[in-house]
Amino acid sequence: MDKMAPDSLKPTKFDELAVSKESLQMYDFHVTTASIKDFLYFNFCDVYLETTKRAFKLPNTDNAAGHCWTLTTCLDTALRVLAPFMPRLAQHLHKKLRVYPEETRDLGFPQNLNWRDETLEEHVTNVLEVVVAIRRMKKLFGIAAKHQAEVYIVGDTSFYEPFTATIEDLTLSHKVILTSQVEQSAVKDAICDRVSTNTQIFIAVPSELRNAFEVDLSKAESKKTKLVKELEKMNKMISGDNYRVKAKPEAQQMHAKKITMLQEKLARITYMQTMSKK
Repeated sequence: MDKMAPDSLKPTKFDELAVSKESLQMYDFHVTTASIKDFLYFNFCDVYLETTKRAFKLPNTDNAAGHCWTLTTCLDTALRVLAPFMPRLAQHLHKKLRVYPEETRDLGFPQNLNWRDETLEEHVTNVLEVVVAIRRMKKLFGIAAKHQAEVYIVGDTSFYEPFTATIEDLTLSHKVILTSQVEQSAVKDAICDRVSTNTQIFIAVPSELRNAFEVDLSKAESKKTKLVKELEKMNKMISGDNYRVKAKPEAQQMHAKKITMLQEKLARITYMQTMSKK
């Protein structure tokens, strides 16, 4: 089931493309293109393609064949949805897709995409929350693949078991260990974060990385104070009555980027301080 979980998810997300037909009929073209973008960029590329890499290392397997079918089906459907916006390119690419035996090439706009499984989507959403948390923790401490850090997920093992390989792939983790309770001796040098009331994550951190983190933490409060003052100054400037009128668009864009950067730095320090208390 672990290997097939990503393939099960993709058809359920076709309902996002079904929105395209409804919005086209209402001439809401921005809604159409947004639903296509959400499906292709965020669901198909960001998540699904990453989960297929492990299986394609063993091409002559049922799992790899299943991925090929899912990839082809997703591209076939997406290209037919894109046809009204870019007919020549969509037609050219669609001709390159393989047609499986006993199937015919469908050139019409996709119909009856009622494959949605809301329960599965909810499960995958929960798994992706774990993935995001692990990525955030690894980025914060500078944990790379070379460190081969073990990840412990403490929670409902029967729920996470089908997605173990997917979590390892999406987080570039050496090994993900599922357990309903963790031995303190196994995680004494680990960092911890709670994803939900029922799920905790522990990641073993090499001593050199933990020492570097503690040095950064000792300087965090002074950095935070400076960042808060700078952010307040920027917000005061852009909230002025004449700012929108007098400031050039390029300057406004630059200021917006700086504010975002300051907010991200503050969020990182706050997260570091929160982690140190766990």
